Amino acid sequence: MWADRQRLTQALLQLAANAVEHTEEDQSIAFGAGSDDSHVHLWVRDEGRGVPEEIAADIFDRFSRGSTDGNGFGLGLSIITAIAEAHGGTVVLDHVSQGAQFRMILPKGPQ
Repeated sequence: MWADRQRLTQALLQLAANAVEHTEEDQSIAFGAGSDDSHVHLWVRDEGRGVPEEIAADIFDRFSRGSTDGNGFGLGLSIITAIAEAHGGTVVLDHVSQGAQFRMILPKGPQ
């Protein structure tokens, strides 16, 4: 996989920070990676409140926030999306039974 290590680290750290902000002390946060024939999948999953369906499509937009709780300006997911797109990939929200999973899908080959 061809990638900018610093930018991917930045994206994963932002996903981790989001997970920490939206979970309680006794809830889990997990990180993982996998691949298929043409893509690498990097994900962060938490057991927090999850993302309500009515805002799920908008949370990747600049200045859009998943909640009014906590800090931030609603730029984190838009920055993560820009990093993924700069690598020829994308970011998706996978709804899980409890919490949320954000997954970067990045091509294996050079872009």
